Amino acid sequence: MILDTVRQFKKQDFEKLAEFVKKHFHEKYILSDEKFFEWQYLSNPYTNDYAFFLLEKDENIYGYIGMVPLDCKIGDSTVQLNTFVNLFVDERVRSLGFGTLLIKRAMEEKSPAMVIGYNPDSFSIYQKLGDWRGLGKFYRYAYIFNQDSVKKLLPADVTKHHIILNKGAKHDGSEESHGLIFEQIKTFDKSFDDFWKSVRSRYVITTERTSIYMNWRYANHPHFKYNIQIAKKDNQIMGYIIYRIETVDNFSIVRIVDFVSQEQVQTVILQNFLSEVRTQADMADFMFSGQQYHETLKKLGFFDVCGTSFEKFPIYFNPIDYSKNYINFCAWKKQESIDKNVFYNRNNWYLTKGDSDQDRPNPH
Repeated sequence: MILDTVRQFKKQDFEKLAEFVKKHFHEKYILSDEKFFEWQYLSNPYTNDYAFFLLEKDENIYGYIGMVPLDCKIGDSTVQLNTFVNLFVDERVRSLGFGTLLIKRAMEEKSPAMVIGYNPDSFSIYQKLGDWRGLGKFYRYAYIFNQDSVKKLLPADVTKHHIILNKGAKHDGSEESHGLIFEQIKTFDKSFDDFWKSVRSRYVITTERTSIYMNWRYANHPHFKYNIQIAKKDNQIMGYIIYRIETVDNFSIVRIVDFVSQEQVQTVILQNFLSEVRTQADMADFMFSGQQYHETLKKLGFFDVCGTSFEKFPIYFNPIDYSKNYINFCAWKKQESIDKNVFYNRNNWYLTKGDSDQDRPNPH
């Protein structure tokens, strides 16, 4: 069998795609949800057509790859960056090089690009096609409110050794408020653009968090209702935190999905977050890359799970999945105008679960 057609998805393809997805995954796998599909691959503010490609032969689908285009800040410049997502090839033809074909087609769209949460076994394919470099794993910081509930979800090979979990420190709320007022918002307006312009220099490489992007990504998400909290002083936004709570089998975890702040108030914003959610969940976590926030998180009682027994705690819930306990990322660029020493320095990248498709529904 020779497969040689990779083409852009068309609206009339969805029913056939959904059948293919359900055959290879499960009945409610999120890619077969048309509302979500349209939001991610067409409603994205940085694309004019479906950012999704099918591998097809004789009107049969054998694979696909999607992209999440983003405006990305690299140094002082803004460039479009494509995040590759949902790469899949029918197992019957995986040894024939069609994953390579799909990646090559996506790379034709634009450079630079990145992949968040890739399969390490497939990374050699990317490297053969360009200067792709692995940039490590996201940090994961955890804060435990209910140690007994958390211990129940640790794998048996950990709990049998009676390892005691680190526990979030109790804080007394005495940190100075800096005159901050906290507000829950539902949409992002021009005042948020002014805030982003004032704070973006803190981050060397990151998604341009404009109101257009933030409304698409968080305010208008088709399934999730995010808690969006901003901190203001003298009627100006100083920072924000976005989170949501997952509950499974009587266990609740609050996930910080995005967090950006002026440095002088980041401690107070996180402290206020902990005060608000401590009675709503058994633990909190924050997965991100970059050098911001580490000392602040530790000061408030969060701990880096790397090198602890908690490293084996699941990161995917609904259902609970122990097969992978990290999020890695890699990137590629071909423009000479982008300094490779800046671009390939993992410490320069600030990414969270809100970037790409790492925070997505997984209904069963």
